[in-house]
Amino acid sequence: MDLAGVTTGVVTAFNPDGSFDWSSMELHIESLQGKGLKALLANAMMAEGLHLTRAERQLSLEFVLNRVDNRLPVIATIFGANTEEASEEAYAAAKSGAQALLVFPHPAFGGQPLDPAIPADYCRAIHQRSGLPIIVFRMPAATAPSFGLDVIERLAGQKGILGLKDSVADESLYQGRGAFLLDPNSPLKVFIDSDPVLLDCARRGVHGAMSICAAAFPQAYAELFRDCHRSTAERQSLILSEFTGLIFRAPKRDFRARLKEALLSQGTLRSSFVRPPLPRLTQQEIEEVLSVTTVTQSNLLKSSIEQPVSTY
Repeated sequence: MDLAGVTTGVVTAFNPDGSFDWSSMELHIESLQGKGLKALLANAMMAEGLHLTRAERQLSLEFVLNRVDNRLPVIATIFGANTEEASEEAYAAAKSGAQALLVFPHPAFGGQPLDPAIPADYCRAIHQRSGLPIIVFRMPAATAPSFGLDVIERLAGQKGILGLKDSVADESLYQGRGAFLLDPNSPLKVFIDSDPVLLDCARRGVHGAMSICAAAFPQAYAELFRDCHRSTAERQSLILSEFTGLIFRAPKRDFRARLKEALLSQGTLRSSFVRPPLPRLTQQEIEEVLSVTTVTQSNLLKSSIEQPVSTY
C-alpha cells in the first residue's frame, strides 16, 4: 500500500437528530476521489470517531468502503475499551475490507514512565487478530497519552507496525536517536498530522501526511506535499495558510465544526451538525469560515490559471 503522499479522513455527517446523514457523506466521499490522495481514513478524530458507538463506527466504515469501491485504500480507526474489544473491532474492519488500521492510544498508556511493552503488546494483539498493518497514533500529552522515543523504537521493530501518525510534530523527535525515522528505509513510516507544518515536514523527509484540511482542499494539499521541493510550494503554502490557521485555531475541539462549515460552503456536505457535547459555531464564526474558504478557493483557482499544474 503506497501511502507516500497525503491521506485525509471522511467527515461524519449528521442529521439534526444525531443520526447519520448518508447522502451528505456520499457527496463528501465523491469529492475526495481523483484528487491525488493516497488513502482515506474512516472514523478518525476529524470524523468524530470517538463520539460514535462501536456499532456506528462499523456502519460508517462499511458505508465508506462501499462508496469508495476500491478506488482508494481505506484505513479504519480503532478505539476499543480494552485489548479484546479493540482486537475484535479490528477483525470486523478487516472482514469488511479495510486495508490498514489507525490505532488510537489507549488511556492505559497515560502516565510516565510508560513501559514500551504495554503499547507494543496492545498493537501486537490487534495485528494478530486482524492481520492488517497498523499505524500508531502519537498525540500531544494534553490531548491523550503520548509516546516517547523509547516506545516508538520498540514499535519500529515489531511485525505488523507500518507507521506513526504524528500530531505532536516536535522537531526534536527526529534528531539524534530519532533521526532513523526520516530515513527512506526506516521500518516505521512517519505520517505528519499537523497541517501548519506540513510543508516543512515534507521537506525534512516524512513519508506522508494525514491532513485534516485536505478534506476541503484535497488536490491542493496533495500537490503541496508532492511538490514540496519546487519553487511553487511556498506560494501554495501561503495560499492555504489562512485556511489552515483557521481550522487549527484554539480551541482545537472546534476544528470539526469549522471543517464541516467549510465543506457545507463548498457544497460537499449538505449538513454541518456536530455531535454533542461538541458545540456548534456562532453565526459570526460561521461567516468567518465561509469568507476564508471562499477566498482560499478563489486564490487556488487563480494560481492554477497563472501556473498550471499537473492533474490526477
